[in-house]
Parts: sequence; C-alpha cells; structure tokens
Amino acid sequence: PLVADARYVRADDPEEAEFAVAVADAWQRQGLARSLLCLLARHAARRGIRRLAGDVLVENTPMLALLRSLGGELRWRAGEPGMVRAALAL
Repeated sequence: PLVADARYVRADDPEEAEFAVAVADAWQRQGLARSLLCLLARHAARRGIRRLAGDVLVENTPMLALLRSLGGELRWRAGEPGMVRAALAL
C-alpha cells in the first residue's frame, strides 16, 4: 500500500517549484514527511531549483512546525483564509 507521496512541479520561474507531501494517517508522526521533504529538496537543488513553495492548511500544525524547523518562510494567503504559503530556500 502507498503510505506517503512527495513531489514537486516546476513553476513558471525556472528557479522555483511547487511542492506537495502527503502521509497516510496511520504513518504520520514517524518522520516520513521530514525525510521525504529533505530528499525532495536535495533532488530539486541538484536540478537548479532554488526554492520550493506550497500551500498548507492552517490547521495542519505538524506540517507548519516541520516547515518552520527546516527554515521555511510562512505567510498567510491573501484572500484565502485558512491557507498558509510556505517557501523553502534551497
């Protein structure tokens, strides 16, 4: 069974990519998201991407805490209540 997924898609800006990480409920809080996000960041950096960005639900406090711990910049989404824009410099 699939327990986690992490991916990025290059944006219009060749130095930025949109990222997404999802972990099945039964597998959360075991470090998978951190490991996958770090692998994703290394992979993206080797391909010339300098920044990963993505939207996170404000109630997803574990992901927001993870992104903060990795040095992520978090900003409220203007006009989109309940969403935070996260950006990781690589």
